[in-house]
Amino acid sequence: MNLCVKQVWGVQRTSSAPNREGLLQHLWLFALPKNAMRRWEASWVTRFVLKVACHDARRLPIARQALCCDAYRWKMFLGSVSHIVVDEIHERGVDTDFLLILLRDLIQRRSDLKVVLMSATMDSELFARYFGGAPVISIRGRTYPVQNFYLEDIIPMVGYVLEDGSPYARWEAKGKERRRNTRKQALAIDPEQIEEARETECQEQALAGQLHASQKTLETLSRMNLDVINYELIESIVLYIDGVLKVDGAVLIFLPGMAEMVRCVEQLKSNPRLSNSCLMYNLHSSLGSSEQHGVFQRPPKGKRKVVIGTNIMETSITIDDAVFVIDSGMARENRYDARKSLSQLVTVNVSKANCRQRQGRAGRVREGFCFCLFTSAHFETLDDHQLCEMHRVPLEGLILQIYSLDLGDEVEYLQKALSPPEEHAVRSSVRALTTLGALTFDKRLTSLGHHLANLPLDVRIGKMIIHGAILHCVDPVLTIAACLAVRSPFLSAMDYQTEVEAVRRAFAGEYMSDHLVSWFAYASWIAMQHKEGASAAKKLCARYYLSLPTLKQIQSTKRQYERYLYEAGFIEETPAQSSYDRFLYGPVLTLDDRVYESGGERFNANAGSVKCILSCVVAGLYPNIARVKTGASKKGGTFVNMTTFDGVEVLIHPSSVAGKAKTFASPLLVYVDKVKTSATFLRDVSMVTPLHVILFSGGGLEYLPKYSELVVDDMTAFKCGNEDATLLKHLKDQLDSALSQKINDPTQSWESTSSVVVRAILRLLKDDFESVRHMTVVDHRQPRPSLTAPLAPPEAVED
Repeated sequence: MNLCVKQVWGVQRTSSAPNREGLLQHLWLFALPKNAMRRWEASWVTRFVLKVACHDARRLPIARQALCCDAYRWKMFLGSVSHIVVDEIHERGVDTDFLLILLRDLIQRRSDLKVVLMSATMDSELFARYFGGAPVISIRGRTYPVQNFYLEDIIPMVGYVLEDGSPYARWEAKGKERRRNTRKQALAIDPEQIEEARETECQEQALAGQLHASQKTLETLSRMNLDVINYELIESIVLYIDGVLKVDGAVLIFLPGMAEMVRCVEQLKSNPRLSNSCLMYNLHSSLGSSEQHGVFQRPPKGKRKVVIGTNIMETSITIDDAVFVIDSGMARENRYDARKSLSQLVTVNVSKANCRQRQGRAGRVREGFCFCLFTSAHFETLDDHQLCEMHRVPLEGLILQIYSLDLGDEVEYLQKALSPPEEHAVRSSVRALTTLGALTFDKRLTSLGHHLANLPLDVRIGKMIIHGAILHCVDPVLTIAACLAVRSPFLSAMDYQTEVEAVRRAFAGEYMSDHLVSWFAYASWIAMQHKEGASAAKKLCARYYLSLPTLKQIQSTKRQYERYLYEAGFIEETPAQSSYDRFLYGPVLTLDDRVYESGGERFNANAGSVKCILSCVVAGLYPNIARVKTGASKKGGTFVNMTTFDGVEVLIHPSSVAGKAKTFASPLLVYVDKVKTSATFLRDVSMVTPLHVILFSGGGLEYLPKYSELVVDDMTAFKCGNEDATLLKHLKDQLDSALSQKINDPTQSWESTSSVVVRAILRLLKDDFESVRHMTVVDHRQPRPSLTAPLAPPEAVED
C-alpha cells in the first residue's frame, strides 16, 4: 500500500459520534508509520463544517457517507485526499450505495486514490467484483470462540416443555376451530384450508428430517408456533444460564421492537428467582440515556446483567461484559411502498450476516454462548445479507443529489448501483420532488431544489425550515424540524406512558397538533433554563417526562439549521458570534416569557403566530393531507372517518394528541408519514384550516365557476364563492411569486419582494373570515356531470 498519505477520509454510517479509536486502530493495521499516526488528529465532521475540515492537512476527517457526496461537489475529485476508508459497509444504507457509485467512478479518474471498505461481516466477493476485482484483505479478529445452540439443542438442554393450550403452540387456535365445527358446519369447511394444513404438515416432516434431534424434541418442535417469540423459552434459557451454567457475564437478548422488549421484561420479572438475581435493562433508541446508563456499567457482585434490546446492539454499541446472546432471529424494518406512498413497519427474519454480528457480541471478553430461537435448518434458509436500504426507503434525497451533482438521468445512473432500485420507485420519487417544487416538470433542478440538496435532512423538512425563515418564524419552525429529525422530546418508556400522554395533552391545550406540542415542551425547558438555570430546567424535565439528552440533541440540531439558513442567505442579519457550539444570535425574550434562541429578533417577528407556524408545516409536508369526516353512528355514538388525499382510509396513531378526538374544528390534518402496522396510521399530525392548504400547497389554483369549486390539485378542491376564489387565487399567485424571488436570490431584501403580500396572508389567517372558515372539501377525483352542455339537443326519434 502507498504510505505517502496526504489525507485520509474515514466514512462511517452511524447516527451517533463515530468510533474514532476504532478507525485509528484500523489505520494502524494498514501499516501507517507510527510517527505519522502522531501527526494525525481525528475529528468528527458534520455537514456544516466540512469545508473547514477538508482544508486542514493535519486532521483526519471522519464523516458520514452523505458528506463525501458534498465534498465531491465542493472539491471535484477530492484532490487533497489520498485514502478514503468506509466502515460498516455491510449495512448497505442509501448513502453507502450511492457513495460506492461515486467512488467507483472516481477511481477511474484518480488512479492514485486508495479506497478501503471495511466490515466484519461484509460479502467480500460482492464488493470485490463491483470494484473490478479489488484485492481482499482478511484480518483475523480478536474475539473468543462462541458456541452456537439452535432450537433443537436448546429444548432438551433447558428441559423446556410446551404445555397444552400454550400461546406458543402451533395448533391452539385451529384446535378451537375444530371443536366448533359441528356436523352442520362440516359442509362449510374450506377445502383450501385443508390443503394448506396438509402442505404445512409435509413441510414440518421435511424439516424434521433435516434436524438431528430426539423424537421428543421433534414432537415439541412440530407443535411449536415458530413464527412467534416464545417468552417462556427465553425465561427458561436465562434460568439455565444463571442456575446451571453459572458463568459470569451479561446476557443480551435481541428482539424486534419496544413492545416485545416490554413483554420480555414482564416475563422475566414474573420469575422470583430471576427478579432477585438479575438486573434487567431495556435498550432502545427511543429511551433516554439516563435509563440506559446501567447497561454499560458492571453489575454488583452476585447480580447478573440482562440487556433486552433491538438490532441497535449489533454494531452501534459495545457492552464489554457480554458473554451470552439470545437471538430471536427477528428485526423490525421500515419498508416503503412507492406505489402507495406508504411506509410499513414490518417484522422480518434477519439475515445470516445479522446472526453472525449478534453471535459475535458474546465473544468479547471470554468464550461466549449464543442461543438461537430458531432451528439450524431455518438458519440455512435465511438470506446471506439483509435487504439493502435503497430497496425499502423513499429516494427523494438521493434523486436530489443526482440532479445536484449533474450525474444524468436518475434511472440510468442508479442502474450502476450495487443493487439498483426498481424503476417505479425512482419515478415515484421524481413525482414527489416535482410536487414539492424541487424539480420542474421537465426534470430540472429548481432554486428550491438546489437549497434542499445542501440540507442533511428530509427534503420536506428542509422546505419547512426555509419557509420558517421567509415567514419570519424561525425558532419554532427550527424546533419542530429538529424534533422530527431527532425524536420527540418526551420519554417513551412504557412504565409511564399514561403520564406522558396526559402531559402531552396538557401542552397541546386548544391546539390539536403534535408538532406544536413538541415546540411548547421544548420552549418550556429553554425558558426555564434561561430564567432559573440548569438545575430548575432539569427538575422541569422530570416533572414533564422530558428527556434531557434528547432536548440537548434537538438544540444542537437547531444550531446547525440556523447556520445553514444564514449561510444560504435566508437570514440576513449579521451574527453576534460565530462559534459552532452556540447560536449565531442572542436569545430574544418575549413578554409572555418565551425565549427564541435562534434567528434573532427580526426573523422571529411572527414566531408567536401558531397559524404562521402551521403554514410552514403545511408548505413542507404537502401533499400529506388527510380529510376528516365525522357524524352520528347508528348506535348513537360518533364516527370518525379519515382519508388521505390519495384515497387511503387511515387512523390517527394512538400516541398522537389527536388520537382519541371525536370532534374536529377543521376537516383537514397535515401529517409527516402514514405507516402500516396493525392498521394504516398517520404519525405526527396537526389540524390545519382550508386556508393553509389553499395558500401553501405546491401548485397554482384553478376556479371552476360552474361547480363553485376552487381546485388545488388533481385530487382536491374546495367549495367556494366566485369573489372569495378570485381573492384567494390572486393572493396565492402573489405569494408564489414573492417566494420564488426570495428562494432564487436569498440575499435579496424581503421588503423588496412583496412582503406586503405575506402580511396580508398572515392577517387573513389570523382573522379566519367566515366564508373561508366554512369551506367544504371536495374529492376532485369523484365523477361529476360534464362541465359543458351538449352543443345541440338530441334529435327526436321518429315513430
